[in-house]
Amino acid sequence: MMEGYCLSGQGNYELAEKAFRGCLEVCLQEPDPPSSQNLMLRSMCLKGIATCREVVHDFVEAAIHYKQAATVWGAESEMGGHPMIAENNLHVVRSRWKDGLLDDLVAPYDEGLKVLKTFLGEGHPTISLLSMDLADALLADNLMDESETIFTEVEKQIESSCGKDHPLYARVIASLAKIYELRGSSGQNYGIVLSKMHSAVDIVVRCLGPLHSDLHPILVKYGEVCQARGMHEMAQMCHVWAVQVQAATHGPGSPLVDSAREQLVEAFLKQEEYIKAKQTLLSLLAVREQSHGEDHSILCPILFRLAEFEMHYLDDLEGAKAFLVRSLTIKKAVAREREDERHRQHMLWKPNEPFVSSGEYDLDCCPELVRLGEVNQAVEEFKEAERFLKAACRIYTAELEEAVKAQSGTSTLHHRQQEHVRDRVDKDRLQLLNVKRLLGSVLSEKGALTEAKTWYQEAHAEAAAQFGAEHPRTLAIKTSLAALLRAQEAYIPSQALYRK
Repeated sequence: MMEGYCLSGQGNYELAEKAFRGCLEVCLQEPDPPSSQNLMLRSMCLKGIATCREVVHDFVEAAIHYKQAATVWGAESEMGGHPMIAENNLHVVRSRWKDGLLDDLVAPYDEGLKVLKTFLGEGHPTISLLSMDLADALLADNLMDESETIFTEVEKQIESSCGKDHPLYARVIASLAKIYELRGSSGQNYGIVLSKMHSAVDIVVRCLGPLHSDLHPILVKYGEVCQARGMHEMAQMCHVWAVQVQAATHGPGSPLVDSAREQLVEAFLKQEEYIKAKQTLLSLLAVREQSHGEDHSILCPILFRLAEFEMHYLDDLEGAKAFLVRSLTIKKAVAREREDERHRQHMLWKPNEPFVSSGEYDLDCCPELVRLGEVNQAVEEFKEAERFLKAACRIYTAELEEAVKAQSGTSTLHHRQQEHVRDRVDKDRLQLLNVKRLLGSVLSEKGALTEAKTWYQEAHAEAAAQFGAEHPRTLAIKTSLAALLRAQEAYIPSQALYRK
C-alpha cells in the first residue's frame, strides 16, 4: 500500500492503482471477521484506487470505490463514526457531481465538511484540501466572492500547517490568481496574478518534479491568463508543457492528452498560427491511428476538426473534402454494424414484423454530410452537395419526429429528463432548419429554382414559427427567398424565350 501512495505521489497513477489493488486482494484473503487494522487497510486501498480513477476522469468508478471505502465498517459507516468515513463520503459527493449525477455540490459538501471538522479540526490539511474542492464548485457556479473567501482562508491555514513550500499552497495561490484575473484590471490584486501563477508552478516543480500531474491544472490556468494578456508565446509554452505532463501521467494515447492538445490548438489559433495548429492535430491523429488503427471511430472528431481547419483557415477545400470523406466512411461502416445488430435483434424478438431499415447513414453521420454539402457547393459540385444534404435532411427529420414523440411521453415529474428532451427537440429543429436553408442555396445555384423555392419556404415557415418573424435567422432566410423569387421572375421569361 505504501508503494501505491509513493507512486501516486510521483504521478504514476497506473502503477499506483495496481499496487493498491494488489494490497486490497491480500486484505480480502483474511478470514471473517476481519480485524480493525484489516478494515482500515481495505478502506485506504479502496480510497487509493478511487483517487487513481478520479485522476483519469473515471468518476463513476471513483464514486463506487470511495463509497466502498466509506462502508467497509458496515453499520458504523451509516453514522459517520470515523473521520475516514466522513472524508470518503465527501469524495463520493464530489465524484458524482463531476460526473453530472448531482446538480448541487455545495449543500451536501458543506454539511459533510462540518462533520469532518468535528474529528480533525479547522486547520487540518485534509480540511483545507476538501475546502478547496468546495471553493472550486462555488467558482464554477459563478459565486466568486464566496469562492475567494474560502480560498483566502485556506491559504492562511495551509501556510500555518504545511508552509508555503507545499503543493497544496501552490494549488490555492493558483486558484486565487485565477479569481483575481477574472475580476479584471479594476481588481486590487490584478497586478499580482502572474507572480502568483509563477510561484505556484515553481513550488510544484521543486516539490514534485516538472512532469507531475499537479502541474497540469496550474499550467492550464497560467496559459489562459497569459493568453488573455496577449502573452501568446508564454501561453503556448504553458499548453505545450501541459501536454507533456498529461502524456507523462496518463500515457501518450490517453484521451486526457487529446484534451490538452486541443487547448494547445486553441492557443495557436488565437495567435493565428494555423500551420502549427494543424500540425498539432495531425500529431494527435497519428497517435490515435497507432493506438486504435486507421478505421476506428475515435479518429472522426479529429478528422472533422482538420476538415474545418482546411475550410476556414487554410482555404483548401479539396483537403477538407478528403478529411470529411474519410470520417464519413468510418462512420458509415459503424452505422452498417449498428444496422446489422438492429436487424438481428428485430429478427430475434419480432420475426413476424417487417424490418424497416434506417438507411445508408445514421445520425452520427450528419455533421460530415452537412459539411460535405457545403464543400461541394463551394467547388460547384451541386449534384453531390444536393445528395449529401438531402441525406442529412432525411435523418434529421426522422430524429426530430422521434424527439417530439419522446417529449410527449416524458413524465412531468422528471424535470431533468424533460429538460434534456426539450433541448434535444430544439437542437434537432435548428439542425433541420439549417440543412433546408443550405439545400435551398445549393438548388438555387444549380438552377433548380422551383425546388429551391420549396425548401426556402419550408425553412422560412419553420424559422418564423420557432423564433418569430423578426428574428435575424428568420429574416436571413426571408432575404434569400426574396432573392430567389426575383431571380425566378427573370429566369422564367428568359427560359421561355430560349425555348422559342
